[in-house]
Amino acid sequence: MGVIDHKLDLAAVNPLFETLLKCISDGVLITDENGQVLCHNEAFQQMMCTGDGKPVGEQEWEHLFDLAKKPTCAAHMRSPFTKVAGTPLENFVRVKDQVSTGGTVRDLEHYLGTITLPETDRSLNICISQDRTMAKAPDASATLSQPGFITNDREMLSILSHLDQLADSTAPVLLMGESGTGKTQVARMIHEQSPRADKPLIELNCAAIPEQLLESELFGHVKGAFTGATQKRKGRFQAAHGGTLLLDEIGEIPLHLQAKLLRAIQDQRFEPVGSDSTVKVDVRVISATNQNLRDMVNAGKFRADLFYRLAVVPIKIPPLRERVGDIPLLLKHFCTDLTARGYPNDVVCTPDAMRMMMDYPWPGNVREMINAVEHAYICAIDKSVLPESLPQDIRHYAVNMSYANAIELPMAYGRRQDDAQPKPYTPPPHTVLAGDTGLEADKIRIALNTAGGNKSLAARALGIDRTTLWRRMRKFGLA
Repeated sequence: MGVIDHKLDLAAVNPLFETLLKCISDGVLITDENGQVLCHNEAFQQMMCTGDGKPVGEQEWEHLFDLAKKPTCAAHMRSPFTKVAGTPLENFVRVKDQVSTGGTVRDLEHYLGTITLPETDRSLNICISQDRTMAKAPDASATLSQPGFITNDREMLSILSHLDQLADSTAPVLLMGESGTGKTQVARMIHEQSPRADKPLIELNCAAIPEQLLESELFGHVKGAFTGATQKRKGRFQAAHGGTLLLDEIGEIPLHLQAKLLRAIQDQRFEPVGSDSTVKVDVRVISATNQNLRDMVNAGKFRADLFYRLAVVPIKIPPLRERVGDIPLLLKHFCTDLTARGYPNDVVCTPDAMRMMMDYPWPGNVREMINAVEHAYICAIDKSVLPESLPQDIRHYAVNMSYANAIELPMAYGRRQDDAQPKPYTPPPHTVLAGDTGLEADKIRIALNTAGGNKSLAARALGIDRTTLWRRMRKFGLA
């Protein structure tokens, strides 16, 4: 099995415990409250390392317990490890993670938590890891992304692997997902792989057209149909004849137009505005939305029959925060795009800046990342992307996460409940985060406040020694 440190008395004196660790297929890591590894088994070694027999080092496991503190993870993944109330494991946090070892990407699930040894005040950090790679993969050999979509995420690869099958059909497709996740790109890929690829792909953002003009935009109009209609005009359905019509933001279609749209999709016929003549078309409809159409149906804001017609093949595109392994790939791709547009090709990203981008939840998804990369290039200092080169939202999030993580640290480091409680920290109203200096000062201030002024605990939370903390406090006028 892996390394067993005799500081963990139970492992040293109980052969049964050691045997269990060696035999189970789940990875197990145990550290003390200071983060020092006490033991791990071979399964954990194989999941987190290259399998060359080297002992587990901090670089392989130190990020695991940080993942449990992220609001973006804990908010939707916190669940009991066991359903038996009152057991030590009932408040463990389940976190998904992707690791790359020896060129292989693994999808892991970690159950993370802290337990207190009976009749002592000593706490142990526990990580139980399970390899979900084969369970998630539709095809164990599927490791390459489809042309036109940059991803190495198993769920996204599963979606892309079925696009050619969907492309051969004429059934309507409903793409669901947050703004900026790549719904339009997936729609274009479906069209390009279909027999209609040599015919037009017409895209219409329903939210961008005024409600009073949307019917004419979709179905066209005849001369004199309304004020300003000085000539006959074809709509998007006719323009897409023989090809594909992408209706983005389909949830913005007004209720009074939905019946006409349903007939056009279902029967492939409609009447232009102001005309009694029926027009027949051959159009494959793909729709996209960032809203929950089922909730809109329940609220009476969207027709149920139209929803079911649009959602013959529903596809949910996962947000970028659930595809953490894609972040480095996308960053590299966007950097390549920027150099092709004339930006310098020798700009490098510092580890601190990369760590901030990896931790950021990207609420605007890929679209936000594109803008953030260009912002970082423009604000690079001496051809290096530093933390202060990043957009303000990313820097603010990093400071807030430092505060949130520091809140958890006193208990993680074995603080007794009868100790002085940490003082709540409220960032100063005029805090300026324009540079790395301001960011570092904020982190130190947060750590000191949450540690109740205890410099040793604050230094440990920041990952530096007490002398370094004191020197930096003097530098920033915090001493």
